[in-house]
Amino acid sequence: MDESLYHEMFQLEGRFWWFVAKHEIILSLVDRYLPKISDRVLRACDIGCGCGALLNRLRKRLEVVGVDSSSLACDYGRSRGLTILEGALPDRIPLEAESFDVVILSDILEHVNRDAESAESAAGLLRPGGILVCTVPAYAWLWTPRDELHHHLRRYTFRQFRALFAPLPLQSLVLSYYNTILFPLMLGQRMWTRWFPPDQAQPDLRVPFSPLNRLLQWLMSREKHLLPHVRLPWGGSLISVHRKITPASEESDIRGAEPRP
Repeated sequence: MDESLYHEMFQLEGRFWWFVAKHEIILSLVDRYLPKISDRVLRACDIGCGCGALLNRLRKRLEVVGVDSSSLACDYGRSRGLTILEGALPDRIPLEAESFDVVILSDILEHVNRDAESAESAAGLLRPGGILVCTVPAYAWLWTPRDELHHHLRRYTFRQFRALFAPLPLQSLVLSYYNTILFPLMLGQRMWTRWFPPDQAQPDLRVPFSPLNRLLQWLMSREKHLLPHVRLPWGGSLISVHRKITPASEESDIRGAEPRP
C-alpha cells in the first residue's frame, strides 16, 4: 500500500464513516461468535492491521497482537500502545500456530499474490473452535485508480471468495456481501471516477460534515444485525466468519459451536 495512505488512515480511521462502520460490523461478529471459554484470557490477532484502529477497539475485549508488513504502519500502531510485529502472509508471520481464538484479515488478501495460501496460514493460527473473520473488496468491474494506490491485485466475486476457504478445516458461519445499503452511492461514485478520472491516483478521502458522516456510519453499520441471519445479495465488499473445526475430544471444553445470544 502506498505510504501516503497510512498517514491518511491514521488520521481518518477513527472518524471516517466507512472505517468506523466496518469496525463495528467486525466487532459485532467477533462478539457473537467468539468461543465461550472462561478459564483463560482469549487472544486475537489482526494480520495486516494497518495503523491499529481495529485492534485498539478489540483490546477492550481480548488480549491482542497485530502484524503488518509496513514498518510505518507498525510505528503508528505502536504509538497507540499496541503490540505490533512486522511480518507478511503467507509464510512470514512471527506467531505460534494454534495460539489464537480470533484471527482477523481485514482487507488484506487482495494485496497478496498467494491468497489461498495466506488464508490457510491465517487459519493455522487458530486454536480449535477459534474464528477467522475476513473482509475483501468486491467486483473487478468496480476497479478504479484508488485500487492501484492501495496496491490491490484483485477484487473478488462471491464464488472466488468462498473458494479460498473450501479446502480448509473450517465451518462457515457467515459468508456474504456487505456494504449493501450504501452500494448504490458507492457505485455512482466509482462510475464517476471511471468516466472522469483524476489526473493521478492520490489520497482522496474526506470526512463529510458531521451529520452526514454519522448518518452514513449508522446506515452501513446496521448490516451487523443482518449478517448473522441472511446472505446479502450484493455490496461493495465481502465478509466471512469461519470457525476452526474442533476435534470431538475437545468439544466439551470449547462451547463455541453456537453463537452468543
